[in-house]
Amino acid sequence: MLIDRTQPHLDVTVKDRPSMDEDLNRAMGHLLKLAPRTKTHGLLITRLRHGHFTVGFSRDVPFGYTREQDHRSR
Repeated sequence: MLIDRTQPHLDVTVKDRPSMDEDLNRAMGHLLKLAPRTKTHGLLITRLRHGHFTVGFSRDVPFGYTREQDHRSR
């Protein structure tokens, strides 16, 4: 797990589909405790490959929203 105080994000590895939502929700909950006081960033969940995600703040996502993107090769 990696947390950068200037642009916090977490690396999440899930072991199976049933635990994926729980693990990602836990990561989002952790980050929301660190939400910037400026209220300018939303959460971005990025699937990097099977079972590997990053969850972090993004200025490209409006505050109060969560966006998902998939970067797996097809």
